[in-house]
Amino acid sequence: MSIRTRLAIAIALVLLVTVTLLGLAVVRNTRAALIGQLDGEVKSFAAREAAEKPARGRRYEGPADSGAYGRVLYNPIAYYVFDADGTVARNEPCVYAGVVKPAPDLPPITGGRIAKLLNRVVSVPSTDGTLRYRMLVQRINGDQIAVSAAPLTAVDNTIARLVRIVFLVGVLALVTATVACWWLIRIGLRPVDRMVDTAAAIAAGDLGRRVPDANPRTELGQLGGALNEMLVQIEGALDARAASESRLRRFVADAAHELRTPLTSLRGYAELYRQGALPDEAGVANAMGRIESEGARMSRLVDDLLLLARLDQQRGLEPKPVDLVDLAREAIADFGAVDPNRPITADLAPAAIVAGDRTRLRQILANLLANARTHTPPGTPVHVSVTRHPDRVEVPVADDGPGIPPEAQARVFERFWRADPARARSRGGTGLGLAIVASLVEAHGGTVAVANRPTGGAVFTVRLPLAPPAAAPSAPAAPRSPMPASAS
Repeated sequence: MSIRTRLAIAIALVLLVTVTLLGLAVVRNTRAALIGQLDGEVKSFAAREAAEKPARGRRYEGPADSGAYGRVLYNPIAYYVFDADGTVARNEPCVYAGVVKPAPDLPPITGGRIAKLLNRVVSVPSTDGTLRYRMLVQRINGDQIAVSAAPLTAVDNTIARLVRIVFLVGVLALVTATVACWWLIRIGLRPVDRMVDTAAAIAAGDLGRRVPDANPRTELGQLGGALNEMLVQIEGALDARAASESRLRRFVADAAHELRTPLTSLRGYAELYRQGALPDEAGVANAMGRIESEGARMSRLVDDLLLLARLDQQRGLEPKPVDLVDLAREAIADFGAVDPNRPITADLAPAAIVAGDRTRLRQILANLLANARTHTPPGTPVHVSVTRHPDRVEVPVADDGPGIPPEAQARVFERFWRADPARARSRGGTGLGLAIVASLVEAHGGTVAVANRPTGGAVFTVRLPLAPPAAAPSAPAAPRSPMPASAS
């Protein structure tokens, strides 16, 4: 059973109970009012008769259905007077259209029961039980009993008509209200139908489907808005998951490809040695050297992959206060030792303390300098700066090389991405250096960006938050001599 049907049935039942109770109240109150009015007429009639008419008068001796009571056609209230011994002193029955109505059923006048009815208006049946009276018993003239009685026929007829009217009006009102409620419920629940259609479309694969706009001031409108927000979050999460799975597949494929190349070289040189295709010691030494070189390359690749895996799981960092100026001097010294023919200049602040892992921060600088050495022509100058700001430290690493194309700048931090794969592999690169830089900087709560310099070349800028003022830098692993401002 649908919610519309249940709501309509519930409302119809409530309306039925309400109309029934209202009808009963109207009928009961109307009957009470009519009886009260009739009681007032009986009392007024009794008082008037006792004051104006003699205690003895004409008696009606004919049969109750004879249709003749002198010339009286209407006598709405019967009036009887009895002596102390029960003799009828006055007999004026109720007459309608000349038809005499049966007398009320009275208790014995001489008994004690009649005394219980004195000065009270009570309901009694007629002698033949065909109608009921409202009767008032009074004592007059000392020992006489006067009885005034008005039939309830008019009241009963009025109440019967009222019951029919209330029933018909109640049924009509109930049907009309039920139909109106059904229509209003149907209109009010249209947003629910739209939500069901939207859910069905999403289940069928249309993740971009949304609940149509509804009045946000209504509960269903607020529900629709909340569902749309939830769908946006779900779609974003699914897109992110799909992108992550795509990156993972690409990462695995690239890792397999990168490992396949040195493995192929290892197998090739090993096969040459096994088949005796290396006739002299020079050939064997060259093969062993190539095997050692490819093995070292595989080792670096595996180490880089393990480092990225630990960073993805937010493990492997030991944060301590570190002076980036000292690290920059060390990295510049190592760079000059590896490539002594390349000019490198430095612009270093007096001190710049950050909270981080000294080894990993040193690796960030080393990878950026290695990237500049690998992707610029020999002899291209490199410049390193360490600038302290009130809330952060900036470390730009710039070169005077050809720069990076704008379309490639958004991908330089992707894993295994190379602008020139053949050139990078020929120099022993794994394609993970800048990806490791980005992951390490992010793990330290910082950012890294790349841009082209107006004067030519590229600049990588690392931004890291300053350490708290109370922090003190950790001592370097080994003392180094001070670096000059320029080294080549």
